[in-house]
Amino acid sequence: MSKASQTPKILIVDDNRDVLASLRRTLRRCAFDVTCIDQPELAVEALEREKYDLMLCDIDMPVLNGHEVMAKAHELQPAMIRVFVTGAGNMDAAVRAINEGEVHRFVRKPFDANNLRNMVREALERKEELEIVSEASARARRRRQLYESLEAEHPGITDVSFDPNGVHVVDATRVGEVARTLGLEMFLASSS
Repeated sequence: MSKASQTPKILIVDDNRDVLASLRRTLRRCAFDVTCIDQPELAVEALEREKYDLMLCDIDMPVLNGHEVMAKAHELQPAMIRVFVTGAGNMDAAVRAINEGEVHRFVRKPFDANNLRNMVREALERKEELEIVSEASARARRRRQLYESLEAEHPGITDVSFDPNGVHVVDATRVGEVARTLGLEMFLASSS
């Protein structure tokens, strides 16, 4: 199953159950898999057990505040999109968290349902784009490591020369040396 066809998993953390219910109703309309938790310490436990695509988290909560939950979320699931839900009194904290890279965005209470749904969709699309780039980077890194390993074992094997017309120039002596080293002499005999 491709990532695009999976239902995005969203974790909502807020000690106010009315806010949780409102956020749940708003996001369930988008067919997201929504988990709501009203105790931040339980949210951290959920993050240890489950993988989420996006988390909406209140800033002002008892026991653990939103910054502490976000820091733990970043540690446990760095690729997860993190969004603060905040009242007007916490705007400075929310902006600071964005600037420090702790969170992706913030949603102001009271929130507009359509704006929230659009922001979540855009964030999830961006996450998917970043995952594609990350996978491509990982493949490129593995390919570079393979080339470095081959070059260390067989110096010069990755050197490629071109003639003025752009055609690959093959050093037959070097090909023979590498083929013998790799036990592929049978291919040399058939190609001559």
